[in-house]
Amino acid sequence: DKESRIQGWNENIDDYMTKPFDEEELKARISNILALRTLIKDSQSREREHNKERENILSDKDKAFIEKLNSVFEKYYQNPLCTRSMLASDMAVSERQLQRKLKGLINQNPMDYLRNYRLDKGAELISTGKPINLISDLCGFNSASHFSQCFKAKFGVTPKNYQ
Repeated sequence: DKESRIQGWNENIDDYMTKPFDEEELKARISNILALRTLIKDSQSREREHNKERENILSDKDKAFIEKLNSVFEKYYQNPLCTRSMLASDMAVSERQLQRKLKGLINQNPMDYLRNYRLDKGAELISTGKPINLISDLCGFNSASHFSQCFKAKFGVTPKNYQ
């Protein structure tokens, strides 16, 4: 029924089919899902590779800046109320300068970089076997569903499947 479909979509299902289903349609949908996941993984892999290449050509000063930013993230990543101004203040730069510097170095804005940092921490915590709801709280997300959506976008699988 409609409620079951909505509940499924809210729990991040990839697709939904009703019974009786056509075998050919099922195979086509599975093929599409697998193809999309492959595209996502390839895209993320290329992006990570590109970021690593950029990091390899960064000056020592720029690497130190990124390391300092990561240490600031370590301090704030669990705080869902963390703002760009808090980060900039700890980095001793203006918000605008932080934005420009990160965009120039790694082609990300501070809050996207923080979200990726949180998701990487979440992936580490998932391997410990902790519940997803707890992990989303520990990583500074306001809701487990938002954490799951972001996690799936970054890693191509839901946190439960990653676990």
